[in-house]
Amino acid sequence: MINLLIPYLIKNRKQSEESEINILNSLHFMVKQVRNISDFICPLSRLFNVIKNRLSRAELCKIFLAIKEIDPAKYSTLSTLVNELNSWDPKRIDEPDYMTRLDAFKKVNHIIQSWSSSFDLEFASVIMYNCFHFVNSVDDLAIKESSTNTLLILLTKSSELELKKNERNLIENSFLSEIKNGLRNKLESARHEFIGIFVRYVKLFRNEFKNLADISCLFDEEDQEKDFFENIKHIQMHRRSRALKKLQKACNENKISSENLLSFFMPLVRSFLDNELYHKYDHLIEEATQSIGAICYVLSWPKYFKHVEYYMKLISRDETNQKLAIKVLVNILDAFHFDLSNSTVTDYYTTRLTANASANGTNQEEEVEKLLSLNDVEAEEKNLADPDDEDDDEHENDEKEINSAGTNQVVPHTNSISDDKLNGQKHSSTGERKKLLVSAEQACKIHSTITKFIIPSLFKFLTKKLKSDDEHKVNRRLEQDQQVLRVPMALAILKLLINLPKGTLETYLPNLLLKVCEMLKSRAYSVRTSTRECLMKMINALPDKKYYFYVFKELTNSLTRGYQVHVLCFTVYMILKNALDTLTVGDLDSSIRLIMKSVHLELFTDVSEEKEVKQIVAKHYEAKTTSSYNTLEIVAKFASKEHLNEIITPFKQQLNECNNRKLVNKVEESLRRVLLGLLTKQSMTT
Repeated sequence: MINLLIPYLIKNRKQSEESEINILNSLHFMVKQVRNISDFICPLSRLFNVIKNRLSRAELCKIFLAIKEIDPAKYSTLSTLVNELNSWDPKRIDEPDYMTRLDAFKKVNHIIQSWSSSFDLEFASVIMYNCFHFVNSVDDLAIKESSTNTLLILLTKSSELELKKNERNLIENSFLSEIKNGLRNKLESARHEFIGIFVRYVKLFRNEFKNLADISCLFDEEDQEKDFFENIKHIQMHRRSRALKKLQKACNENKISSENLLSFFMPLVRSFLDNELYHKYDHLIEEATQSIGAICYVLSWPKYFKHVEYYMKLISRDETNQKLAIKVLVNILDAFHFDLSNSTVTDYYTTRLTANASANGTNQEEEVEKLLSLNDVEAEEKNLADPDDEDDDEHENDEKEINSAGTNQVVPHTNSISDDKLNGQKHSSTGERKKLLVSAEQACKIHSTITKFIIPSLFKFLTKKLKSDDEHKVNRRLEQDQQVLRVPMALAILKLLINLPKGTLETYLPNLLLKVCEMLKSRAYSVRTSTRECLMKMINALPDKKYYFYVFKELTNSLTRGYQVHVLCFTVYMILKNALDTLTVGDLDSSIRLIMKSVHLELFTDVSEEKEVKQIVAKHYEAKTTSSYNTLEIVAKFASKEHLNEIITPFKQQLNECNNRKLVNKVEESLRRVLLGLLTKQSMTT
C-alpha cells in the first residue's frame, strides 16, 4: 500500500492540501506496521522535493520521527536533522527558524565529509531532495546558498568514493534529473544556483559519464569571460548574449548531442523568451531566438516537429507575445535540415488540384487556395504540450504521441546528427548547411506531414482575417502591427518549400506570392515596407531565376487600382535593384512583358498625372518619384537580343499615338535610359 500511495503523491500534484495531509497520515500509520523500514526510506525521501505546503511537510517530518522510533540506532541522526532542516520559528508567524536550519546544514556537511570508505544512500537521498526543495522554492538567500553548498559537498564526496549500483543510480539519474528540472525554474536566482551545481557535476563526472563529455567544449578554464556558464548568469546582458553565441557555434559545429541540448540548454535559452523582463534587451532576445534555431538544427525529426508544432500553436494562442513566437518559428523553419530527395510520394495537393481544376474550370491558384483551407480544421484540432516539459526518459513516448497524431517517427533516436551514420543515414553536402539524407520511407513521411499539416497551418496564419478588416479605416491603425508580424512568415514558408522535393515549390509558390502581394495593398506604409523587404528576401532565396516570372505576374495581377499602381511600379524597381548583382543576361526575358506593363502604367496613364498632385505624393511615399526610368535601364541591361523588340515596340506605338510634346519627352527619356542599359551590357556588340 505504501508503494502505491507514494507514487500517487508524486504524480498527482493538483490535489488539495487536506487530501495531501490525509494521505500522509495514512502513510504515518502504515510505516509503524512495516518490518523492514529501510525499503521505504528512499521512496519517502522524494516527497521532500514534491510537497511544498508547510503543514504537509510537517506531517512528512513526523513520519521520519516514527521511523526513528522503529530503529533509533540507525535513523536517530537522520530524523533529527530532517526536522531541524524544516523547522519553523515558534515566536514568529510563518517564518523559518533560520539559526536551527543553518546549524543543521553544518551538521549535514560534517557528516558527509566524514564518509571515508562507504556512501550512505539513505542519508544522501533524504538530504539531497530536501536541498533541491530549498533551492527551488525558498526565497531566503542564506538557506538557498547553504543547500547549494551541501549538494556540492555531496557531489565531491560521491566522486571520491567507489559507488555501488544503487548509489551510482542516485547520482547518475536522480540527481541529474533534478538538475534538469531546476534549469526550467522560472526564478532566475534558483536557475543560477542550478547552473552552478550542474557545472560542478559535469566537471566531476564527465570522464565517468560519457554522455556529459561533450559539454566540456563550453568551458574555458583560462579565460572566465569566455566561459559559457559564467556568462549565461552574468549580470551584464551582453555577456549573456556572448554565451548564447558560443552555444550557437557549438551547435553549428555539432559538438553537443541533441539529448544534452534539449535537456540542459533549451530551458536556459527559453527562459529569456518566457520572461517579459528580458524582452527589452533586443540583442539578447535575438541571440536567444537564433540559439533555438541552432539547437533545432541537430534534432531528429520527431523532436524537430514537436517544436514546430508548439510554436505554431503558440502563435494563435498567445497574441501578446505573437511577434516573439513568430521570430522563433521562422528560425526553427530556417533550421530544417532533412534532405527529402529520396521521397517518392506524390504531392498531396498537386494531384487533387489538377483534377479539381479541370473538373470545375477554375485556375490552379484557386484550387490550391481551396485545398489549403480544407486542412485548417485538422490543424486547429491538434493539441500539444510544451516541448521542454518532459524528462529524458519520456522522449520515446513523445515520439509515439507524434506518430499517433499523424506524423510517424522517421529518424531513429540518436544523440546527435553525427550518430546518424550508425543508422545508415548520410549527409548531403549541398548548400551552406549540411542536410541529413533520410531513407525513402522516412522522406515520404516527413514530406507528407509538411504538406498536410505544417504548410496549411502557416498559410492559415498568413491569411487570417483581422478584426479591423470589418471596421472603419480610422480603427485599422490599431491592427497595423499585427499585419507587420505576419510578413516574415512568408519567407519561412518559402524556405521550407525550397527544401521539399521538386514540384512542391511550383505548386505553392504562386499562392504564396499572391498572399504577399495582397499585403502590399495595405494603406499603412510600415506594412508595405516590411512586405517589400520580405519579398526581396524571398526573391534572393529562390533557387532559380525562372521563378521571377511568378513574382512579376502576381504583382501585376494584384496591384491594379489607384495608389496600388504607384506601389507596383516602385516595388518592381526595388526588386530589380536588389537583384542587380545576381542577374545575368536573359534572366528577365520571360518577365519583360509584365515589367513593361508596369512601366506603361506609370508613364502614359493617369498615374503619371497623380504624381503632380501634392496631396497624393504626401500620402503615398511610392508616388514621390518616377522609378520606371531606372527600371528600363536595368531591364535593357539584362535582356537578351531576341527580346529587345519587346522593350522598344511599346514606345514605337506610343509615338504613333501621342499628340503632345510632354509624351514625346517621356518616350525620349525612356529610350535614352534603354540605350544606357544596352551600353553597359558586356555581351552587347554593334
